[in-house]
Amino acid sequence: SISFHDGRVMINYPWDDSPAAVEGEKSICPDDDVFSELAALYAENHPFMWTGKCLCHCETFTKGISNGAEWYLVDNGMQDYNYLFSNCMEITAELSCWKRPPATHLQVEWENNLDSMLILLESAHMGIKGKVLDEDGEPLNRAVVQVCGRDKHMTTTNR
Repeated sequence: SISFHDGRVMINYPWDDSPAAVEGEKSICPDDDVFSELAALYAENHPFMWTGKCLCHCETFTKGISNGAEWYLVDNGMQDYNYLFSNCMEITAELSCWKRPPATHLQVEWENNLDSMLILLESAHMGIKGKVLDEDGEPLNRAVVQVCGRDKHMTTTNR
């Protein structure tokens, strides 16, 4: 999933905080490589986000992306919560320099971000997906799915 914010032009991803996190340093989650790839996918398809130059501030972000804690710590943030407790991989897109863009600028923001949003939606089809069913073909609730080489386990629901 993706959360949209304003105030910068960049993408960030988990961890925003962790027990060992230090502000200004990367806090690596088990799927850091996947989050980094998703963030880069969005930024690379934006007209200028990929440059890493936040046009409204002096900060620069390599490829227009940042690990959350590497930028600043967020205690109890939604993208960390979603990843940790609901198996949802969420990134945050900072879309414009203005916290509240004027209505006259909304069409430009839409055009700047449309390709990135569509490509990110298409990326939902990469990786592993499927259903875990019991012997009667019913969804198995709370089954733990492990992928070799990954430290984050997924837990199924009854849907």
